[in-house]
Amino acid sequence: MPSSDTSPLVSPKAVSQAHWLWRDYITLLQGPGSLWLTFALAFLHSFVFYLTSTVIGLYLTEEFGASDFEAGLVYCAMGVMCALAAIVEGVIPDKYSLRFCLVSAGILLALSFLPMALAPSRWLFEISVLTLFPAGIGLTLTVTKVAVKRFTQPTERSTAYSLLFAAISGAGSFASLAVDLVSGFSESAWTYRGLLFLGMGTALFSSLLAYFIQEEPPQMEGNYWANWGKVVSLDQCRVLFLIVLTLVFVKAGYRQLDATLPRYMRRELGHSAHFGLVMLVRPIILLLAALLCTPLVLCVQSYWLIVAGATISAVSSFILFATGCHYWSILLYVTIMTIGEAIWNPRLYDYAIHKAPAGLEGLFMAITTLPRFLSMVPAGLMAGLLLPTLCPAAGTHCDVVWVVVGVLALVSPVALVVIKMRLKGNVV
Repeated sequence: MPSSDTSPLVSPKAVSQAHWLWRDYITLLQGPGSLWLTFALAFLHSFVFYLTSTVIGLYLTEEFGASDFEAGLVYCAMGVMCALAAIVEGVIPDKYSLRFCLVSAGILLALSFLPMALAPSRWLFEISVLTLFPAGIGLTLTVTKVAVKRFTQPTERSTAYSLLFAAISGAGSFASLAVDLVSGFSESAWTYRGLLFLGMGTALFSSLLAYFIQEEPPQMEGNYWANWGKVVSLDQCRVLFLIVLTLVFVKAGYRQLDATLPRYMRRELGHSAHFGLVMLVRPIILLLAALLCTPLVLCVQSYWLIVAGATISAVSSFILFATGCHYWSILLYVTIMTIGEAIWNPRLYDYAIHKAPAGLEGLFMAITTLPRFLSMVPAGLMAGLLLPTLCPAAGTHCDVVWVVVGVLALVSPVALVVIKMRLKGNVV
């Protein structure tokens, strides 16, 4: 007797989501050219950021004889200064045109690389790393998020933010590849100076590209600091700041891909461990996961997607503890960690732009950059303390490192659930 089950192989909801995603792609492709310039600028500026954060420790230790601990302190301080710069500069895109902001950010970044690459002394190098560079990076990563909001409609904005996240994060893999390729020929100080000049050239090119951004300038009136204080006094701004601070823990776990994983692989698999090749899969996973997970916003609130993505990222660290160090387990760890990051990070942009009052989006988007910068502090400290203590050489307790990383990362989703339970109403 034939089966009476007439349910379709593909649910109507899945078809609807696929159609929605495809419609957004078509709409974005037909959108203003300034939107795609924004994606390109986000990629270039993130490339500059990751290139610098990768080179800074090597350059300080090999050129100026700094210890690993001293180089780590500069790395942490750079993250703090970038976070402060982003907050202080937060309302600039609400008051000035995007073109002015992005051209200025590129020039600041280019000017910061000149003393870094030619610095005759360590103090001059560190001054530039902790002043001009944070000023440029803090501004540009905020402005690009505001630009996406201005160049899109609400219907396709989630997809646009997923593309922006893929551009920002994917640039990190290409920066790591650039460092691997250049340092493979030589590890002299001039090799790292050459990479810093590459960063300066990239920043200058971004300024030229930013000149072609077209938009209507914002109409914010009044004193800069008065406007800044007005935004900070909003309840939704304070709650967003609290949420973002909790996400620093899971973001610090994500940054272990750069801070801890390379040295872990070398100690467990030998100095010929192919870290660069492993990390090449990350931009592919980022792009696919960010785009394929975007339709989840149709049926799940952005806040709970942030919780879910943070949980996935946090638990991925336990894979290396359970399986040991093998190429297949490292690839599995990187894949799951990246999928979790691709779920929660773009939705943080969605959440922030939804809570921001019209015309005051700048500081809200600046706050969303804080996990990227502030996570440099625990990530640097964890790498500097955990590896020498638990993994001084192969065959010791290297796998336990990832238990500590995972437990600390789980603080984020747990804290987010508590915040949601304690703070009722529209404020969360």
